[in-house]
Amino acid sequence: MILVDQLNKSHFDADLEIVESSVWFGRMIKKNYATAVDNPDSMLRENYKCQSENNFTKYCNPEVEALLDAQS
Repeated sequence: MILVDQLNKSHFDADLEIVESSVWFGRMIKKNYATAVDNPDSMLRENYKCQSENNFTKYCNPEVEALLDAQS
């Protein structure tokens, strides 16, 4: 709560949602949650590579994977 307050004072748009664990587990199963925003260049491979553990949507496109390999 303190971190969100400080981020909002620094002109970052931050929200804190307090959720019970029973609701959170339901969201995890449905993959209905927001993730943290990080550097897009480092997160692309992690989130869109076919066999990545963080590819929660299981999106797999060989053309995209070739572009990601060419970028790094």
